[in-house]
Amino acid sequence: MTVMQQIGHLASVEYESEVECLTSLYNENREAFGTGMAQVAGQFFVLPIRYHLKYAWDGQYINYKEKIIKRFLAQSKVTYLIDMPVVQFQQDEQRLYFTNFSLDDFEEIRLCLPEEQHLEQVPVTLISRDGQHQVTLKKQVDHFVLPYKLKAYETIILERQ
Repeated sequence: MTVMQQIGHLASVEYESEVECLTSLYNENREAFGTGMAQVAGQFFVLPIRYHLKYAWDGQYINYKEKIIKRFLAQSKVTYLIDMPVVQFQQDEQRLYFTNFSLDDFEEIRLCLPEEQHLEQVPVTLISRDGQHQVTLKKQVDHFVLPYKLKAYETIILERQ
C-alpha cells in the first residue's frame, strides 16, 4: 500500500509481541517504512490510522482493505453484525446487546456467530421494551438472521438458552 496524504496520518506502532503483518507501508519512492494492517495472536486486528480532519474517513475505504478485514473476521471466533453499521453490539457469556443509534429501522438482525456455526437454529430469549419472548436465530449460509425489526434508538438483548 502506498501511503498518500489523503488516506490519513498513520499511527506509528511498534509491536513487542508476535505480529502477523498483513500489509506493509511504502512511500512514494517505494521504500518500506512500517507495518500497515496487522493481526496479533490471531485475535486482534490493527489498522493504525488516525482521523483526517480534511478527508474524514472517506479516504480510508479501499476495497482490498475491506477484503482483508472480512477474511480476518471469517477466520476468527469473533461475533459481529452484518450490514448494521450504526448498531452498537456488545456481548458477555450469556447475552448479546444491540443498540440502534440511527434514525432508521432495520428490518432484521444479521450476525455471524462462530461458536454456533454448526447449528441450523439458535433459540434465544428476546428482551425488549415489549417484554420477553422466545425467538429463534435461523442460519442462512454463513450467518444467522433474526426476523425482528430493530427500531431507531432501540436497545434489545438476546439471551442464550
